[in-house]
This record gives sequence, C-alpha cells and structure tokens, in this order.
Amino acid sequence: MNKKNSPLILALSIPILMIILVAAFIYFPGVGKKPKVNFLYATGTNVAYGYGGLYSVSNGMIKENVYPENDPYYKYPKPGDIQLYVYNVETNESKEITLEESKKLKLDPSAKSPDGYEVVNGNSGGDGLFFGGGGDSNHKYLRGHNRSKQLNLKLTGAYYYGNFQFLGWIIN
Repeated sequence: MNKKNSPLILALSIPILMIILVAAFIYFPGVGKKPKVNFLYATGTNVAYGYGGLYSVSNGMIKENVYPENDPYYKYPKPGDIQLYVYNVETNESKEITLEESKKLKLDPSAKSPDGYEVVNGNSGGDGLFFGGGGDSNHKYLRGHNRSKQLNLKLTGAYYYGNFQFLGWIIN
C-alpha cells in the first residue's frame, strides 16, 4: 500500500464501514428470533363483508355475529360460506377447524402478537433489503423483528386478496 494513498483509502472506507455498522444494528437484533404464537383466521368469499364479518372476538372468545335475514345491505357471508383455520407459524401451515373447536381457543385480537409479530399485506414495491414485508400485494406476510415471511394461507372464495379475516392470536 502506498503511503500517499492512505488518507484516500481511509476517507473512502469510513462511510462504507458506517453503512455496514448501521445495517448490522438494524438487521442483527432479529437474528435467531422466530415467531411462536399461532393465529386464527377466517376465509371465504366476502369474509368481512358488511358489518365487519361473520365472526369477531370478544373477551378472548370467538363469537358468531348474527344479522337480520331481511337486511337488504347484508348479503354475505353466510355460515357455510366461511371456513376457519389455525395457522401454525412454526410449520407455515394452516389447519381447518370447526366453529365449535374455535370456541375452545383463547384469542387476542391485537394487531401484534405477544412475541412482536403482525400479519400484513405484501406491497408491490417491497420494503427494501433489511425490512422485508414482501413484494407481492396478493399475499400476506408475518412481519416482526426486522424480518418478514410469506404466509402459506389456505384462502377460499372468489377473490384471493379480499377473502382473509384475521381473528386473533392463540394464547395458551
């Protein structure tokens, strides 16, 4: 290395080192952290149509919302149109359950899970190298701790994007 070039090399290496350090402080706190809290969701055509959906969570329990049959504004969904699934975040799989089985679960309807993750829509532009979030607006992602993972949801109904209703995090 030429001693004449030492100040130039030092001057150029400092910004590069700073970028690497900032990226490390953003990215590495999430290394090794994996989501642990499963969630319940509903799917079907127009799953959340009208008054907020066929199902909701109250006092940690799922409840079936009942609407008048003669209401001209409430057309969808009917109980047979909607399926309930438990999403296992460790195996990235969904398992269909009945309404009776779902009533045995204790649910937290908060947007963020107790371990710091949330279910979000993808976006067509992506969120950049370090923050993830997905590059496909037709998929859902589990995002938290500066990481994101595409969810392998079982969605039914006529519209892929509009047939998902998050109901709650399953609390043991």
